[in-house]
Amino acid sequence: MSARKSLSDRFSKLLHRGSKHHDDHSPNETRNGLCDVCSTIGFDGDGSDRKTVFSLGLLGDIKARPWCPFCKLVLDSMQDERIIHMQPIEHYNTHEVRVFRQGPKRFAIQPLPSYSKVLFESEVKGFDRIVSSSQIDFEMVKGWLGTCEREHKKCVPNGGPFNVDLSFFRCIDVEDMCITPVPITSQYVALSYKWGECKPFLLLKPNKDDLFAKDGLRRNWDQIPKTIRDAIDFVRNVDCRYVWIDQLCLIQDDDDDRGTGINAMDLVYEQAHFTIVAGSGTDADSGLPSVKEGTRSSSHQITSEVLPGVNLVLRHTMQDIVAKSEYHHRGWTFQEWYLSRRKIIFIDDTIYFKCHEDSWQELEDGLPVRRDPTAEQGQALHKPSGDVYHLLGQLLNKYTTRELKVPTDYVFAMAGICRRLAEYEHCSLLFGIPTPALDWFLLFYPNKNGLRRRDCFPSWAWSGWYGQVDYDYGSGDVTKWVATSTWITWYKKEPSSELAMIEDKAEGRAAKANELFGDLCDVSRTEPSRELSSESIDKEYAILQFWTISANFTLREIGQEEGENLLWSRGLWTPTTYELLDRDGANCGFVTLDDPASTGKDHTNAEFILLSSAEKSQGVAGSNLATQATETGGRFFWVLMIEWEKGLAERKGIGKIRREALAATLDPGVSWKEIVLA
Repeated sequence: MSARKSLSDRFSKLLHRGSKHHDDHSPNETRNGLCDVCSTIGFDGDGSDRKTVFSLGLLGDIKARPWCPFCKLVLDSMQDERIIHMQPIEHYNTHEVRVFRQGPKRFAIQPLPSYSKVLFESEVKGFDRIVSSSQIDFEMVKGWLGTCEREHKKCVPNGGPFNVDLSFFRCIDVEDMCITPVPITSQYVALSYKWGECKPFLLLKPNKDDLFAKDGLRRNWDQIPKTIRDAIDFVRNVDCRYVWIDQLCLIQDDDDDRGTGINAMDLVYEQAHFTIVAGSGTDADSGLPSVKEGTRSSSHQITSEVLPGVNLVLRHTMQDIVAKSEYHHRGWTFQEWYLSRRKIIFIDDTIYFKCHEDSWQELEDGLPVRRDPTAEQGQALHKPSGDVYHLLGQLLNKYTTRELKVPTDYVFAMAGICRRLAEYEHCSLLFGIPTPALDWFLLFYPNKNGLRRRDCFPSWAWSGWYGQVDYDYGSGDVTKWVATSTWITWYKKEPSSELAMIEDKAEGRAAKANELFGDLCDVSRTEPSRELSSESIDKEYAILQFWTISANFTLREIGQEEGENLLWSRGLWTPTTYELLDRDGANCGFVTLDDPASTGKDHTNAEFILLSSAEKSQGVAGSNLATQATETGGRFFWVLMIEWEKGLAERKGIGKIRREALAATLDPGVSWKEIVLA
């Protein structure tokens, strides 16, 4: 038996995933083992004389043909746990499943993501490495790195100087097997992985002398999780000497060392020669499959021998597999992914290389490279320019889907990205918000699943909520918007009772308040009260103090169809969206409540505070937006719905009202009010 035939037999046995033929042929089974539907696809030729679209019927039809190897492959692909499916499999009880021939040896299955393909095994170069569980070709990896270093200008690191404390920076020396201080400009590798539930081995004050000494890691080798051990071996095999791994390079029981390191995560990952992404597994003990011989498995692959000697392989893009991974859902890995200039990604028992300019993979399948917006945003973080507030908003839209075991880490896990953008703007940060754009960053919406309070941070900040927030307000210049659309003079009161203005814009903003509301009430006071009740400052975070317009309106419950027609032209209706009514019962705006569990009752009254002007008439009010824009000058106000408890207000929802609504508020009417917002 030839080596090739032996490999093919092994391939079929290992990867067929239980798709076995029945001994007794079904009446619909052809001689070649395929059902009469799949036999028309033509796996034995170039397909040039065949049609290009094939209907396999409904899900029940496919399940009724379990002996057909291609039907079995399709059924397995519809239940593939490696990717996120657009529809549950039950959807295809009433919707047909179709196969598209896209070349002589390439097919697409309709329920799968558009970039997923079924290929002839012969078209996937290197697949035999997975089948035989062989080790990575380290020379191939070194070739990728060398090409990027020589040819890709966008992947060159910044040379400094760095305006941040780097006293924390140390790496693992994979030759001397110890931890040692090195300049951050050294050639080192970083590891991005999920800690998970396995027992960590940490650098601590009691063991640091041992681990700083030569062979300190070797003496403790058996206690170190597999992913970290594999990363050290991998770095050595690609001829690098240093690797940065948080568990062993930050002193975990030293708050100053750990805090300083967290604040500089942007530099740690951006300056790294490349980052190892441990995309497989659930924790730090999952290992890096293929670093060692025999450590990767073909069991996750979906294949089928549809004809003798004709093996098909289902291939997904790296992005689709990463999106479903445990790694992708961890909060700490978010900035590590975006800030890294080069990544070597271990996932699906194979490896990928990705940098700012190109990508390569161990398995060459000839499929087109999918556009990756994370690469563009990573480049923008590498060298910020222009209006970076929209960039941060886009990143927060994604980051807030992530999970963290420790709630207080929520801001820390974005600290590197936020610091990088704040440094570009020469500004300070407040709970992950650049202070010059505070007004804009208050305007986040909950997604359709709503939000839930994270009490260790304030309700006015994105960090104060569990769940995805939405900053999707076009591409206008945020700095110009703040300059023309805001009137609030913001102050913050620290837990120590220290009171300070956040941005020194009081004079211009007071004039704006008088221009907008001076004919409604006295708006002259902008300075906060110095003395608050002890209950009001019983928080471990800064609260906002400010003066603005307060008014009451009535909430009216609305359904999706009415809500999308009446309120949001952009389709942001959620189950917690309410119409707002003035004292005459007329529509004057809308609000989307943040937490579905605290949804207000129909026809209840609530307090709203005005935050800023909304110049565009997007999504607000009535059936004739053009007429309303003319009548009101296209002017609307962003509003927060608030509730008070023990002298403190908290955000409960966000919305918009028409400017004319201020003439018809509920009792006691419009007032200029001091707000203490926690």
